[in-house]
Amino acid sequence: MVEGLSSTERGIVLGAILGGEGGEGGVEAARALSHIVGAEACQRAARKLKALDGSTRRQRVAELVRELTAPLPEGLALIHPSWVAACLETASAALRPLLLSVLPRAIQAQLGGPVGAPAARLDATLRWRLCQHVFAPLTPMVHQRSAPWLEWSAARLSAALIQLGCAALAQAARRAGAQALAQLRERLAPTHTACFDRALAAELSPLPAIPRTGLRQQGDPERLLLSLGAALVGGALPPARARALAQRLPRDRGGALLGADALPPDQAQQVLDGFTRADRLAREQTEAR
Repeated sequence: MVEGLSSTERGIVLGAILGGEGGEGGVEAARALSHIVGAEACQRAARKLKALDGSTRRQRVAELVRELTAPLPEGLALIHPSWVAACLETASAALRPLLLSVLPRAIQAQLGGPVGAPAARLDATLRWRLCQHVFAPLTPMVHQRSAPWLEWSAARLSAALIQLGCAALAQAARRAGAQALAQLRERLAPTHTACFDRALAAELSPLPAIPRTGLRQQGDPERLLLSLGAALVGGALPPARARALAQRLPRDRGGALLGADALPPDQAQQVLDGFTRADRLAREQTEAR
């Protein structure tokens, strides 16, 4: 019921439920709902929770409380370590070993190896609040399980986004005419030319026009193509879902999924259908090698 909502929005929903219709907490939650982006989604989630029978509602509310008060975001193992590292950069050198010590060992190893005893000692409550503060920018992954892409590896996600970017670029070039199509094809690297040709042959169209956010990426063609695909997918997903997907990729690449303008529902579905087909094409190409 709260899938796709940010942590802040889930907190507002929880306040609306716990405060009740007439209580002070409910009034404050209602005021907050009227001033945030996505208020309608929060209201729908709160109504659905309130409509549940007593035992089921209490169970769902308890789950939401645990999630919002946990020191680390649920599903942390699904988040690329580069996002965790960015959070740690906000902490002082003295506190970093302590923060590393509460992370799963696999993530500790990826961020520089397991640590020994933390250099700083903190009361358990203070440590819990510190972790909440430092890792607050991370989006919990547990409520995103209905999105199959969150189970894909970073390499698979990148390949699908690049293929989708090729499809969008091929579609734009086709609309511009044969000369533009030929000129664009000549500028691509051989590996991307093959990707481009597959996109033309596969007819992944129709896709919406290429978002401006996707054209801002500078650098090599691969990064541009991934950026184009990411900008489309980012606009097709709710913000929290887009951020969860971004967290599966290295931060410098996943960031391309964020900040895209939301697409209308019909165009969003076109993009998501195209994304699924792009993944299939990319995997077929990999298996054929």
